[in-house]
Order: sequence, then C-alpha cells, then structure tokens
Amino acid sequence: MQSSLILPMAAHVALAAFLYALLTVARAPAIWGIGRRADGSNPFAAYEPRISANLSNQFEWPLLFYVACLLLMQSLVSPAAIALAWLFIAGRVLHSAVQILTRNVRLRGIVFMLNFLAVLGLWVLALSGTATSVSPRSPQQKQADERALVQLMGDRINQCLSAMDETLGRDPRYASDVAGMPTTSLQTSREFEQLGGKRQQCAKAILSEHRRAAFDACQLHHCGDDVGGGCAHIAGQSVTVAAMQRALDLCKDNQ
Repeated sequence: MQSSLILPMAAHVALAAFLYALLTVARAPAIWGIGRRADGSNPFAAYEPRISANLSNQFEWPLLFYVACLLLMQSLVSPAAIALAWLFIAGRVLHSAVQILTRNVRLRGIVFMLNFLAVLGLWVLALSGTATSVSPRSPQQKQADERALVQLMGDRINQCLSAMDETLGRDPRYASDVAGMPTTSLQTSREFEQLGGKRQQCAKAILSEHRRAAFDACQLHHCGDDVGGGCAHIAGQSVTVAAMQRALDLCKDNQ
C-alpha cells in the first residue's frame, strides 16, 4: 500500500514537467524566434506569465503534500490517504487549467481550496497515525510481547537444532548421542583427562573434527544468529560423553 502514494506524487512531477515544456513553447518566439508572428510579436505573450506563475505555484503549497505523503508511507497507507492524494492532484490540474486559460480569480480560488483541504486532510491522517504509533504500551502489553518474543525465539532455535541434528547425522566427523548414554560421565571425563602422548593428540584431533562438524552445521542453518557467542558457542557445547567415548575408542591403539 505504501507504493500507492508514489503514483499521485509521480503525477504531480509529470504536471510540473508538462508546465516546464509548455513554458518553453510559450517563450520560444521571443527567445529563439520560433513561431513568431509576421510583425515579430509573440502569439503566446498573454499566456507566458500565467504559465510561469502557475509553475512557481507547484513549489509552494505542494511541498507540504510531499512531506505528508512521505510521513504516511512510513506505515500502512489507508484508502482515505490515497483518495485525498488523488483529490489533490485533480485539484492541481484544474488549478493550472483555470489559471492559464482564464482570468477568473474567484474560480481559481475555489479550485485551490480543493488542494488546500486535501493537503490538510493528509496531515491530519499523518499526525493521527504518528500519535497512535508512539502511544505508550501498558505493562501487560509489554509482558505479553516479551513472552511472545521468547516463545518465537525458542521455537526458531528448536527448529534450527533439529535441522542441525539431521545434517550431523550424515557427517562422519560427528559423534551423535547414543540412546541411554548420559550426557555427562565423570568416569569418561577422567579417562580423557588422563590421556597422554599420541593417544591424547589423537583424541583431541577427533574432538576438534567433531566440533568443526557442529560449527559447519550451525553455520549452514544459521543457528548461531540469535545466540551469544554464535556458532562457536554451540560447537563448544556439542562435546558430549558420546563424542569423548568415540575419541577414546578410536585412539586406544595410539599409545
């Protein structure tokens, strides 16, 4: 809906461009001698100052029309705003026609009133929308919004971790948790800490590959975007008993 106000704004730009072209034509006999009468006079002499005055008008009150439209485009544009914008454009076209083609000042004033009221209406809508958007939220609304945000983030993280598990299940570098195996084991941790020599180097290399697999899967699914420490934190937390036990088993012959 925001783009709906672009069209009346573009229409006014087109009107101004037309008036520039019309003024060029009206001045051509005097400036370039094109279209001069036999006596050397300009056949458009009576219209040239009216066109010029009307063109100048396009950069006075209409400027407030553009400002109102830009303010309204910051949120959802209502049908009333679109109608007022097109009413303004219709008024500008009529105003140009009356000012250029006639000397009826009273009619010109009536037509200008359409433009005037249309822009005032746009500003009323813009100000009412601003007042609504900055109205303070109640504590209950804030708490509800916070709960909804936490729920949304939790759901996103759970979906992301499920996608990671599926990817890691196909990665030979990663040791998936075994059903029934505890996530922490004091015995496995002590055995791992007591490693030395080549077996220690081997086990650390396997765990490093395990963490790298978790990091790559996290990056693939953007699971670290909303987590402090990002994918590096998630990869560090991926080292479980299953990963350590796998490293111990694979490196038992490296003494």
